[in-house]
Amino acid sequence: MAGSKAKTLEQFYGVAPKSKPTAAKPPAPKSGTVKNSRKTTANLNLRRGPSTGSTIIRTVPRGSAVHLTGKKSGTWVQATHRGTTGWMSSQYLR
Repeated sequence: MAGSKAKTLEQFYGVAPKSKPTAAKPPAPKSGTVKNSRKTTANLNLRRGPSTGSTIIRTVPRGSAVHLTGKKSGTWVQATHRGTTGWMSSQYLR
């Protein structure tokens, strides 16, 4: 069949080709993860671990913005303030 072009099944049967799949929505965050920015509602200690027994890295002033990294342990969240990452109580964030 020189010079002839093969037809696709869609062309042969007269059906429209399937549309390309759309991007799937990202999965919902797993339990134990949080991500976004918050502000402190009080002077808040940024600590090395998720416990009041952990060493204080610095005290973050009330009203300061912090970025949550996504890690969580109970009511504690890991956060970054001015380039320093540590743990703080989520009870004092809004």
